[in-house]
Amino acid sequence: MRIRLALGGNTHVIEASEDETLGSLKTRLAQQCGVEPQHQRWLLKGSKHLDTMTFKELALKDDAKVMVLRTNKDAATASATTATTASMTASSSVSSDQTTGSESKTDLAQRESNEPVQVGTGSMMLIIKHGKKTYHLHCEADATVLQLKHTLKPAVAGLADHQRLLVSGCELANTDTVRERGLLDGSRVMLLFKEGHHARVEGVHLLEQVATQIAGLQERLSKLEKRHSHRVDEAPLLLTALGALADEVEAAVHDVNNAQVPEGEHSQKRQDAQKELEQMRARIRQLRESISTGP
Repeated sequence: MRIRLALGGNTHVIEASEDETLGSLKTRLAQQCGVEPQHQRWLLKGSKHLDTMTFKELALKDDAKVMVLRTNKDAATASATTATTASMTASSSVSSDQTTGSESKTDLAQRESNEPVQVGTGSMMLIIKHGKKTYHLHCEADATVLQLKHTLKPAVAGLADHQRLLVSGCELANTDTVRERGLLDGSRVMLLFKEGHHARVEGVHLLEQVATQIAGLQERLSKLEKRHSHRVDEAPLLLTALGALADEVEAAVHDVNNAQVPEGEHSQKRQDAQKELEQMRARIRQLRESISTGP
């Protein structure tokens, strides 16, 4: 079996067996193109792609074509440097505040983040724990577990269907009431989330990242269009740059289409991003055709 890998405008063909892992394929691609495995991003169907997964587990067919992106390690380095600088600045600020005897903003934010979040109204209060977060859920004894979940929804940013409430390791049924489960004022309840919740959170973050990338992609495309109209560069150079840009646009399309986001505002943002990306696709096709046909 073989797989065709598109990277930076070039296509690399690799012969593979069904039992070969993704990690092994990345290493073999690195030998051909010089891009280290840890800096490769393969655009495959599905949400989880582990390097230990085999060709067969990835559901790849013979002669499949996969787009591969080169991750921007320079950007990652710059981000780390910025984070380090910000951390040092924050530390300096804290020291200065301590010297003057005032409470720093960092300490204040930390103190506030550890305070319980007050949710709902009622004559009794349940202590809901999720990791380091604590919620004081105010309710009545005849409230159902499903009603509790709906009350928690805005505070925890998780749908009721994605929440699990447990007492002493036992999950509470949606139809149970607070009284039926013997919960008293001050009883502790653990909050967990089902897999769907994390997928939605990741989807929202992914959509926000793509939204910030689109402006930069549009600017780069406009510059290529101007360079072509002014005959600044030779056709091969323009086509290479355009191919790299097209790969990034296709990666953004892939991310937007596969992001799981809640209905409403985020759903509209995805539609807007899809529209902008589709317009860029059309402009790229037109520019490629114009460059290829010449003046």
